[in-house]
Amino acid sequence: MQQLATLFWEICLLRKGPQDVPSAAVLFWLLLVAGFIVDLIMAVNFVSWQNALLVVLANTVLLFGVVVLLLVMLGYAARIMQTLTTLIGTGLVFSVIRMPLIIVIKLMPDDGETGIFGFLEIFILIWSLVVIAHILRHALSIQLMLAGVLSFGYFMLSYQLVNYFIPQAA
Repeated sequence: MQQLATLFWEICLLRKGPQDVPSAAVLFWLLLVAGFIVDLIMAVNFVSWQNALLVVLANTVLLFGVVVLLLVMLGYAARIMQTLTTLIGTGLVFSVIRMPLIIVIKLMPDDGETGIFGFLEIFILIWSLVVIAHILRHALSIQLMLAGVLSFGYFMLSYQLVNYFIPQAA
């Protein structure tokens, strides 16, 4: 378990890539369940259980759909399991990092001032987009700039999806 956590941390630091992650269905499913639960717990801080479930399901389907479509279109279908496992694993790392920030922000007065915690949240968001771009660059064998555009495009789609289903959450 510690080796996996270290591996995903190394990917978040851009030292390793999806090619270093085992292509194992068991690992994929374990991480998917863990990631789903953690994302659901985090989403409940902002919306009801029903809306949180909807958002997490929609974002998971969106991520999988975009990644699978890109991999199949570019002829890298064999990389689907590793790529999705890597995205889920690194997503868990970012969720663990964000959890204390979300708790602190939720405990702050409701005056809109989050100060350094809001800055840290934005920093983590940008860092996660860079990591997604890093993963896509390796998985799709494309330039980092194009992978960055795809990463940002995915983020915008995800944001619009949340805003569409739950306008008050965005």
